[in-house]
Amino acid sequence: MNPNIDKKTKRDLLGNDFVHTLLENEQDRNKNLNDARESLIRFQGFYLDYSPKYLFEGKFSELHTKFASIDPHIEYDTNKTRFRTYNLLQISTEILKKFHYEGDFFFAGINYGTAPLVLSHFHREYKNINFFFIDPFDGTKNQIVNLDPMIFEKQLPTINYELVVGVIPRDTPNFKKLILVHLNTTNFEAEYASINQLIEKLETGGAIVWDIYGWLEEDAKILADELLEKHSLFKLILPTRQLLIIK
Repeated sequence: MNPNIDKKTKRDLLGNDFVHTLLENEQDRNKNLNDARESLIRFQGFYLDYSPKYLFEGKFSELHTKFASIDPHIEYDTNKTRFRTYNLLQISTEILKKFHYEGDFFFAGINYGTAPLVLSHFHREYKNINFFFIDPFDGTKNQIVNLDPMIFEKQLPTINYELVVGVIPRDTPNFKKLILVHLNTTNFEAEYASINQLIEKLETGGAIVWDIYGWLEEDAKILADELLEKHSLFKLILPTRQLLIIK
């Protein structure tokens, strides 16, 4: 097992036992890797080897577990999008502080609506927030989809909202004071075509969270970057592959 002895010398010394030793080492290594993998918490696209309390305690965890567990689009996995949704909660909370708990939130791409439902329930106490939701509810770009907007709508709390059955940019609603946008349609072409319009409507200090950015192929990413460079923005790509854009 001396690492300074080359493989040929080991084979000559051990003979047939060399192959058995290699197999045993490989099996041990695979078992250790599997054990290590099982001890990690898997989120969408990455793993953590510790359990962040803020993700698994309090009101956020209660809401996320509730809505993720009834969402077939994420296979009822209560952790798959937990970190991504928590990012949205952090961003929306800070944005609301800046705008004195008043403004318009826009969610493009709803499906069964885990993230929009978590945020709408978490921020329901602020009566001067207007929630706008848009989705074609027709299965475009997704295989496991919600075709009935009422499945989402009946889970909403008592809030000021408008639900549009349509697509961006064609059916983008009219906003009074747009402060937060969540792009989650999985349709890059539609989102790319909407960016200029959304940035123009967004209040200075408002934010866009672009979910698909970290999954883009290189040519699409170049297009996105070139488009964003035309505007005065702060950008930060998060470990969840979401792109945070602040005007």
